[in-house]
Amino acid sequence: MANSSRPPTLSRFSPHLLATLLVLGIVSPTAQAAGYQVELVVPSEFRPLLEPHLQILRERDDPRLSRTRFQFLARRTPDEIRDLLATEGYFSPTIEQTVERLDDGSRATIRVDPGRPSRITSLDLSFIGDFATDEAHGERASALRRAWTLQPGMVFRDALWSQSKTSLLRGLQREDFPAARIADSLADVDPELYSVDLHVKLDSGPRFRFGKIEVSGIETLPEQVVTGLNRIKPGMPYREQDLEDLQNRLQRSGYFNSVFVSIAADPENADAVPVRVSVTENLERTLGFGVGYSTDLGFGVELRYEDNLTFRPGWRSNTSLKIEQKEQSARTRLQLVPLARGFQPVVSAEVKRRDIQNDETLTTRVIGQLVNVSGTRELSLSLDFNYEWQRVEGESRDDITAVPLNLSWTRRELDDLLFPRSGYIINLQAGGAVDALLSNTSFFRVYGRGNYYYPVGTRSMLLLRGEVGAVESDSRDDIPTDYLFRTGGSQSVRGYEFGSLGVVDGDAIVPGRYIAVASAEFMFPVSGDWFGAVFVDAGNAVDRIEDYEAKLGYGGGVRWMSPLGPLNLDVAYGEAEESWRLHFSISSVF
Repeated sequence: MANSSRPPTLSRFSPHLLATLLVLGIVSPTAQAAGYQVELVVPSEFRPLLEPHLQILRERDDPRLSRTRFQFLARRTPDEIRDLLATEGYFSPTIEQTVERLDDGSRATIRVDPGRPSRITSLDLSFIGDFATDEAHGERASALRRAWTLQPGMVFRDALWSQSKTSLLRGLQREDFPAARIADSLADVDPELYSVDLHVKLDSGPRFRFGKIEVSGIETLPEQVVTGLNRIKPGMPYREQDLEDLQNRLQRSGYFNSVFVSIAADPENADAVPVRVSVTENLERTLGFGVGYSTDLGFGVELRYEDNLTFRPGWRSNTSLKIEQKEQSARTRLQLVPLARGFQPVVSAEVKRRDIQNDETLTTRVIGQLVNVSGTRELSLSLDFNYEWQRVEGESRDDITAVPLNLSWTRRELDDLLFPRSGYIINLQAGGAVDALLSNTSFFRVYGRGNYYYPVGTRSMLLLRGEVGAVESDSRDDIPTDYLFRTGGSQSVRGYEFGSLGVVDGDAIVPGRYIAVASAEFMFPVSGDWFGAVFVDAGNAVDRIEDYEAKLGYGGGVRWMSPLGPLNLDVAYGEAEESWRLHFSISSVF
């Protein structure tokens, strides 16, 4: 039982003791010199729980407050305190309150002894419905019990009680049982024994399976733009993640301004619940213009045109003209109607001129792709008709023709695609060409890169970055530049000019057949959206593995979290060149 002895009244405290309590935060200071005053005597760790929620504290400075109203608030304050303390497991507090009449108001003194917290002594967690009768769910039931937050021995807290029940319910609803509900729950409190017995019963309801897809909102576009991206088939077990994946695929396709995918969790339709897809079509045509600068490619302008009704409904195009100091390009990408199970054909064409490190190239490409996006994973199979004209140091070189077949796989597990702070992204590629198929030479290429984001503290972050690639061929001759490797610059090895780490060919630097780059960067908050960073990069691109020697660069910089993404300004020292270099760029997640 809680101690029932009466605590000393405030009038018995000496002035020196009262002053000490005020300094220590055990007694709250009076609200004002005159009028309606409140003194709360409570351990300081309970102030954040009580003070923001007590009505008497919220109204004490109201000029309309009357003595009658103040006395009413004082009488109800102990009940408010009991309710608030109960949410933290204190069910047997001792509370005393007195109200003194002043000449021009009143003063309430409230003393609180929270007492001992009550702890969980037992947990009875049970299931009914199909989940309970199917032995196949035995391990899943054990996992749900292990995930329950409020375990015996812990202090009872109302927030954790609600959170645990919600988490338990969602554990069933996310997979197989969307109609699951809490049939019964009870927190049985014994204030004399300071104990709480928990009882929870979940009714899973029937096991659900997907039925046919029902589309609404389609007026101009063919319904195939929805059904072709759909991977949910009738008879599949219900999974909430499948609905989210479909919604994300449709939203990212560009065909729609809004997408909502759902089911009606009606137990009568459990054997074949319809998948409802509600969309708003995107039929806009937009024209955009931009100006930019980076230390890699210099100043540039870009003109972009997007057409969501190109030639016929369901065909979308994106065309751009970009002119930068070191690179000029014209590109168009045509997205056709999806086929089935999320596979979408894409045709693109590009003309690009580059002049990097005295290596000038003019490339023309036509690429046919099949793209499949599933949740956080993206798969692409492409055939590239590639023609390139190359000139090094003003000397003409043979034209290069190649038709490589390429496979690319990407996985993004990030907390935020624009400003990631936790998670990872990885891209793996493999492909090549054979001289018997319209190519000057045969080659096989493998490549991989990845970023790993690790949060440190509340806002700092560690970024680890890696890149590795190899091209197997007799030589780099007759291999298109886009299938070879060079490095150096603001997005690779800082401290070196863009594309300056590669194979020396006279006064030029040309791409090589092998690359390896590693980087570590620590970013920390400075003020608001501004961050500081320190980093170290190492890497190189070579034509023979035995020639590989990593070039080191390190330095620091600032980051601004702009609406377009992190804007970076770095100063880096290139150890091999023994010089400092400034880098300016906008980061993006590949």
